[in-house]
Formats: sequence, structure tokens, C-alpha cells
Amino acid sequence: MSNTFATEYADGKWQLITTQLDSAGFVRPQHEDYPEEFIPTKVKETLIMTVITEEDADNKYAYRVFYDNKGHAEYKRLPAVCQTTLSTEVNSRSKEINVANADVLYDRVAVVDSSNVVVGNIEALASGPVSDTNPGYIWIDQELIEYREVDGNTLRKIRRGVSGTSIHDHASGTDVHSASSQHDIPNAEQSADWSAFDSSGTELADSTNYDMSEQAVFIRAGGISNY
Repeated sequence: MSNTFATEYADGKWQLITTQLDSAGFVRPQHEDYPEEFIPTKVKETLIMTVITEEDADNKYAYRVFYDNKGHAEYKRLPAVCQTTLSTEVNSRSKEINVANADVLYDRVAVVDSSNVVVGNIEALASGPVSDTNPGYIWIDQELIEYREVDGNTLRKIRRGVSGTSIHDHASGTDVHSASSQHDIPNAEQSADWSAFDSSGTELADSTNYDMSEQAVFIRAGGISNY
């Protein structure tokens, strides 16, 4: 070309072709096309299901199924002997958590029946004392909290809102439930044939027709619940 592009374009020797950009021309996602201003995301929520089953008011068991914000499921029993209460309020500025009895959240605990007779024990954390590399966990209302140090009845080095749970203020006297590994229901994700009432007609809390699956036996071994 003897002349510049601008001159040749002005002389009509070049044709400008314009195409409409619709976002799908650059990236073809594995779903329907979106306008340019939308960015496809996966919203990850948490889901907490607390199951309570009872033969009567004095023979009641509970367990919790928790789906975290990464899609992982945990199954925990909720025995009364591993429950305590807050001694002071927990708010957004709290750096530690004071409870009435910290031992029941991670240590060896005697299991009692509805008549307060000792019928067994829940062992302490099998992985050893609570530490930076071996944290303990608690539920306060719908918030999961990690702690990595225990001093008497004070939980320190806490991490709030674990696994996507919402951080809230909690009043003094609120129930605190252990969520540590002693309460992991064995092989829970591999079988749905255990619950308040399973397909074979047995029940978790019916002493005349007990469900004898390993999951149901484990839940009962922790003792009755206060739920």
C-alpha cells in the first residue's frame, strides 16, 4: 500500500466490520449464557438439622447433621452430659469464652441415665489435649466455634463462625454443646438406615424395639439429651 491506512480507509478501500459482543463469544460456560454484567457464582450456604427422638420425656436422644459451606457433612450426637452454659456474654469483641464447666466439652465424662445412675463413659479426645494442632469445637446456638486453649473454665484462642456458620452475640446462660470428635457418629454417611424410626421398624429411643445399628448404639451410648 502506497498510502497510509487512514488515507485508504477514507477512500473506502477498507471496510470496518462490527460484531455484537454478547459475553458468550469469549467464554462458553457450562450453563446458559449470561449478560456481560453478571458473573456466575456458586453460593455456598450451611445447613443444620437437629434430630430429636424420644420414647418418653425421660428417654430422649438428639443428634445433629451439619452441612458446611464446602459441602462437607458432619454427624454429631448431642448428649446432655457434654453440655454446659455460658458464664458470661459472648459478643463480637469477645476474645475468650467462659463456661460453667469446660471439662464436659472435651474431657472424659460419665454418662448417666434418666435416674442419674452412671451407665458408662464418654472418653476424652482421642487425639490428645486441646492445643493449637488439636482444637476443640463447640456449638452455641447455630454458631460453630473452635478453641485451641483451655484455662480452667475459660476457652481461649477462639475462632468464630467456623465452616460458614453465622457469628452472633450469645447471652450469659446460653447452652453450649460439645462438637468435638468424641461425638462423630461412625460411618453415618454410609447408611441412611438409622434415625428416629428406620425402615425395619426399629427405633432409636424405643427400649422394647431398639435399633441396633452402630450409629444408633453410638448415640445411645452418649446418654440422653436435654433437647
